[in-house]
Amino acid sequence: MASINESVPALVYYDAYVADCDEGVEFKGENNVLVLMRRGTTLNALKTKIQRKMGLNRGQTITAIIY
Repeated sequence: MASINESVPALVYYDAYVADCDEGVEFKGENNVLVLMRRGTTLNALKTKIQRKMGLNRGQTITAIIY
């Protein structure tokens, strides 16, 4: 189990969709960024980190996070 100070990697796909496959579901899309987060990260902090990684400006927002 990760300690509170360890970062957990997450591969975030954007402009993508979820599709059924033989193993269950998978994300379909070519655009992704690697985000490192720590245990206890708030949703707002996560969205801000993803926005920065994607190079979005303040006028652009994340409308949904599917996990």
